[in-house]
Amino acid sequence: MSYAKDISLCIVVSVILIFIADQINSNFLDSIVNSFMEVVFAVFAVNIASTALVAQILNKISDKVGGANFDKSKSVLMRELKIQAFMIAASIILLIMYNADIKPDSAIYPHSGNIKYCSEVGILTILLYFIWLTHDLGKSLFEVLKADA
Repeated sequence: MSYAKDISLCIVVSVILIFIADQINSNFLDSIVNSFMEVVFAVFAVNIASTALVAQILNKISDKVGGANFDKSKSVLMRELKIQAFMIAASIILLIMYNADIKPDSAIYPHSGNIKYCSEVGILTILLYFIWLTHDLGKSLFEVLKADA
C-alpha cells in the first residue's frame, strides 16, 4: 500500500508540474526526455550498488548480534529493485508514445493529445519515483551504517 501511495503522490506532483510548465510555456519536459534513459539507468546502477551495500551491512550486523533475521528488510530491498526494473521497461513504452508521430489519417489521431499528455505524466512520475526511492535507500543506508558502527 505504501508503494501505491508514493506513486500516487508522484503522479499528482507530475500533473502539477506539467500544468505549471504549460501555463508558462516551458519546454522542460523536452529537456528531461533527451537525457531521461541515461539518468534513469545511472540512478538504477547507483541504487543496485547501494542495495548491495545495505544487504552486506545487514549480514554483518546479523552476524554480530547472533544471527538476527533481516530477511524482511532484504526482501523489501529486492522488491524495490524489481519495481525499478519494471519502471525502466515502462519508460521505454512511454518514450515511444511521447515521441510518436501520429498521422492525421491514423485511427488514434483524435487521442494523440491524450497519449502525449499521459506519456509526459508517466515519464515525469517515473523520474520523481526514482528520486524518491533513491532518497529512501539513502536514508536506509545511513541508518544501517549507524547501527553497524
